[in-house]
Amino acid sequence: MAIVLPLRVQPHANNMPLLTTIAELQAVTSVENTLDPETFAPYVIQVEREYLRDVLGDTFMATLQTEYDGTLSADNELLLPYIHRVLGPLAVYHMIPNTSVRISNSGVQVTSSNDFVSASGQEIYYVRKEIRDMGLNALDSLYDYLESKKDTYTVWAGSTAYTRFKKYFISSAAQFQSYGVDISSSRLIFGKLIPTMAIMEQRYIVQTITRPLFMDLKTKWAADNISPEEQILLDYLCMAIALYTYSMALMDRNLVDEINTVNATRSENFKKNKEDFADFSGLCKQYNDLAEASLGDAVGYLNDTASGSVFPLWFNSKLYVNPTTPKSSSDYRNRDSEGSFMAL
Repeated sequence: MAIVLPLRVQPHANNMPLLTTIAELQAVTSVENTLDPETFAPYVIQVEREYLRDVLGDTFMATLQTEYDGTLSADNELLLPYIHRVLGPLAVYHMIPNTSVRISNSGVQVTSSNDFVSASGQEIYYVRKEIRDMGLNALDSLYDYLESKKDTYTVWAGSTAYTRFKKYFISSAAQFQSYGVDISSSRLIFGKLIPTMAIMEQRYIVQTITRPLFMDLKTKWAADNISPEEQILLDYLCMAIALYTYSMALMDRNLVDEINTVNATRSENFKKNKEDFADFSGLCKQYNDLAEASLGDAVGYLNDTASGSVFPLWFNSKLYVNPTTPKSSSDYRNRDSEGSFMAL
């Protein structure tokens, strides 16, 4: 029989945590029945506060917590498994370091028993990494599901929890990864890249396609009103944004360490001192060259395609160059067989 978590673990008595039983936790992670609900309860609250609230928004999350006592709507019931796949793994991820030690007047002690040997630090590291990856990837799945049902979850769609991700052309870790930059589809890394990504949009995209066209695309992107021609252009632009952003990220030592931790590729290059940043110069140049090429393709596509009715803001700008042999959007396609964007 499932053990119900005491209400006292939630700071606000009227708001129920969204994962409260061992059965719910076992459905999304590998834990034993002997785990006390009161042991993982604080970490569920922590994950709700540090991860889930940003995706759901305060109002919608409060509604779910209030309904969780057994009055969930049918739509919110369908949403709950997506939420549990976030809460369970990330709660266990934060719980693990604290369950293996005991702090008392005698100091910090490692727990042990006659039947089991405590896992080594390396074993714990890889287990925690795998669990964290599960939870962070589930955040993207949760967001994608909500976005696909935004006409149903109107409170969420009207909140900044949704609109803040539509603020940028690349709105998810999975989308960022699709443009050829390996961040392990990690929302944690993607979240850390957003400030740099915002700068890259202003520094490169605005200057390349003009601010009027940039703002026009932004408005249409936020409203999900992008035409096929505009989507092709956006793929070029987003590839450049992702590549420029990652190139800048490689110059941030703290961010490099975080990327390495997620990817579990802590090579010697990342363990040495500051002189190793010279090793990144070639890689940064490679990303920058690819980004510039993608922007060049974007400009070429605009010149080939623009007319009085398609990209009129570009067509009427001083940057428009009349091509000698105009092409149509049918001469382009979004993805090749390897998943990379290309023009034919």
